[in-house]
Amino acid sequence: MTRKIGNFEPDIRLVDILGRSLDVRLEDVPDYLLHRKTLLFYALSIVVLLAADPSNISVHYAFPVTAGYWVAGFVVYLALYTPALLVVAPLQTRFPRLLVPLPLLSILVLIPALSLTTALADSFSGTDLRIFAPKRFLPLFLTVQVLETVFSRYVLPEVIRKTRSVKTRALEAQPRHIAVGHHRLPIDRLYHVCAQEHFIHIQLQDTHIRHRARLSDLIAQTAPEDGIQPHRSWWVSRNAKPRLDREGSRHVLVLEDKTVVPVARTRLREIEDWLDRRR
Repeated sequence: MTRKIGNFEPDIRLVDILGRSLDVRLEDVPDYLLHRKTLLFYALSIVVLLAADPSNISVHYAFPVTAGYWVAGFVVYLALYTPALLVVAPLQTRFPRLLVPLPLLSILVLIPALSLTTALADSFSGTDLRIFAPKRFLPLFLTVQVLETVFSRYVLPEVIRKTRSVKTRALEAQPRHIAVGHHRLPIDRLYHVCAQEHFIHIQLQDTHIRHRARLSDLIAQTAPEDGIQPHRSWWVSRNAKPRLDREGSRHVLVLEDKTVVPVARTRLREIEDWLDRRR
């Protein structure tokens, strides 16, 4: 049995302009957008937009307005991206095989972002700029596709890996629990569990609980490093500091609290290996 840390199933599946798929979790989007590498990419993208001026707006606006236009436009574009993902997510929940092309998502975000940014710039400059004229919109759209492709290929995979790594370490550091009825019991306080008829008897460091439940359901919530099942009616935590001993012709585990736990012959080798790995 393998312990599973966290759930990194994607909410959205995208595909970039070169056909590479991207899996995105909505709850991680803020972490992706505010990651240090992403922020650096933002700065470089704004420099590219200012230098290239793909829509040639510097002809119509003074430099301060032009600079503000590209900065504000970039910020608005980012601000609209998350709502766009929120629209896509339920569609893919209903149609799991649906892959959303990044260029299509880009158009859906770029049009309202441009409309708002152009309206703001026009109000400052008194200009009536038709940004959606093909000769202005197409170069900008292609520039955005180049930037997004660079981001999706070279920046985002590393950002996702580091974000998941940080979250996994945080989850591993949290105290883990098992659920028994209405009880939530910290695994690091468990000593041993014994099944008798339809009940399990749970010994913790400072208390004892008897509950109607199945031992198998409790064991399913643990990981191999948490403890071992030496007998069909017992589970023993590593916190109990078990040691292998003999009582006559049979093997037993003797725990720190002096509890003696039977060891099934068919599980003796597994018990020995488990104890050896923890020495």
